Amino acid sequence: MVDQSLVNAAIAAGGAAVSFILKRVFDEIDRMNKREQVIAEKLNNIEVLIAGNYIRREQFDSAMRMLETKLDRLDEKLSRKVDLD
Repeated sequence: MVDQSLVNAAIAAGGAAVSFILKRVFDEIDRMNKREQVIAEKLNNIEVLIAGNYIRREQFDSAMRMLETKLDRLDEKLSRKVDLD
């Protein structure tokens, strides 16, 4: 028969090996979760920057009205010049 202390030692060694492996796995999962949080924060910051850089509708409409006014004046000047020739 096998001595009970050898069985206990084998079980203890197996348990130690399993606990070591599980500790490494859980540490890696924690490290990956922390990296995921950092990446998510960076992505959110990029989204805020992109959303903040869009021109507002009112500003766009105002700029288009000014451009249209200038183009109308230019068209009038060109029409007068053609009429003079």
